[in-house]
Amino acid sequence: MKIQTFERIIMCKGKNICSELGDDPKSWDEKSTLLPPFWIRKEIETFISAVESAFRGDLSHSKEILKTIKSDDLRDWFVDHGQNTGKFRNAYFQNKKENIIPKEELEEKEKRISSKYEKEVLERDYYTCQYCGGKLIPNEVLKAFSKLIGVEDFSYTGNTNADRHGIHFYVKPTIDHVIPWNMGGLGNPKNFVASCWGCNFGKAGWSLKQLGLDDPMKNHFKNDDWKGLKELLYLPEEELINTEIKFCSKPKENHESKNSQVKKSSSNQLKTKNISFNESIVEWIFEDESREEICTRKFNKGKGGETVSKQLGIGIYYNSKRWSDNKDLEKYLRKLFTNTQNPFEAFSAFAKQEVNNPNSKVVYDFTFKG
Repeated sequence: MKIQTFERIIMCKGKNICSELGDDPKSWDEKSTLLPPFWIRKEIETFISAVESAFRGDLSHSKEILKTIKSDDLRDWFVDHGQNTGKFRNAYFQNKKENIIPKEELEEKEKRISSKYEKEVLERDYYTCQYCGGKLIPNEVLKAFSKLIGVEDFSYTGNTNADRHGIHFYVKPTIDHVIPWNMGGLGNPKNFVASCWGCNFGKAGWSLKQLGLDDPMKNHFKNDDWKGLKELLYLPEEELINTEIKFCSKPKENHESKNSQVKKSSSNQLKTKNISFNESIVEWIFEDESREEICTRKFNKGKGGETVSKQLGIGIYYNSKRWSDNKDLEKYLRKLFTNTQNPFEAFSAFAKQEVNNPNSKVVYDFTFKG
């Protein structure tokens, strides 16, 4: 069977019929305003493979996979069809937007969805769009992937549709008000379902009845095996296939150090900002250029700084694994990284403060256990 991709020939805006939806209401889906075609499902699976490769350390392979994804076609299908089908369906059912609450009487808080509710609904709905059944990938995974692969290859955000990678419109989750908020729909999980962008924008402000759709709250898409790729945030080290992710440091050959004193400490109880933790595997060394750092991994320009692992072993952080099971400590350490242009400088400052040695720096496997 030959699989055809979307050819942008007919734009539905301003037309009486959507070329993808068709003019036979009997053929319309009763769960989604417009089901994405098979080729889009295939592109989603390809993107998932790219994300998995990146988190396992094979960035070059991940980038090669990403290049094969038809980003422009995906974007065009959403813009021309996915987000516009609601009006075509409503025109057939001839259900006007009734019982609209005047704007001045609406409470803006009912429209906004808290991060707490978003997380709760995504987990409840198996990170699956409850209209079309498409797989969704939570924002924290997409953001981490963008950091790993580089924003030039995959941008996590964008101000316009043109700025966003085409896959964004299918895997980035949003939360839909089943009963529209401007019709008095509740602003809590009892009225929320997980949705992809196409289904959310396609449904827009219409009710289910106005679009001829079944209630997604009664017909849940369930996928126990799909966790939105969140498991990749905590991959065990044995699953990392790119050894460059791990920090490595060795003495320089034929180097005669004027001051090669090394200060090691193990299981020393340290305190910072009222957080107690054990220093697990840390080596402090005077900054005398007596060691050679051989890792080449780089952060993207921005909050992460341009280079890190040449001086600091941040493989654990880079792959979004936890530094500590202590939640307070974990939060502190991650803030330490993200709130500086150069995490190495942050850890050097941390070392000087905690070890009380102005000439020391961290050079090996800086990890903690709470």
